[in-house]
Amino acid sequence: MQNINKNDTATIKSVVEENINRMEKIQISDVIEIIRPLYTFTPAELIERELKSKARYILKSFKDNDGVRIFFADSEGTYINVEKSEDVEDLNKVKRQLSIKHSGINFAMKKVKTRLKELMPKFKVK
Repeated sequence: MQNINKNDTATIKSVVEENINRMEKIQISDVIEIIRPLYTFTPAELIERELKSKARYILKSFKDNDGVRIFFADSEGTYINVEKSEDVEDLNKVKRQLSIKHSGINFAMKKVKTRLKELMPKFKVK
């Protein structure tokens, strides 16, 4: 398989979709094996990617006494400390991001509930 530009997410996604389209379940390790031949990275790129991932993980891990996150990303990838920020614009950016995620979760929940309703007649005792 040829190497695809690692920034060409649409092409990579279509390759993955071709391979998983009919599956009920898939492990992340399976997707890794599908995309592995499509990527080549320099060691410096791998280190930078890992450091960014770890930094995001650390910021997301800070929680208050109630277990609620303190730092949230805005749409530009800047993390805002919502307990300390006095910038209304920054807080509104975080609010928009959370609203988008909330809507996405609600749509996903609706999809799962719809599928469960579709499956229920199959499992009723006759």
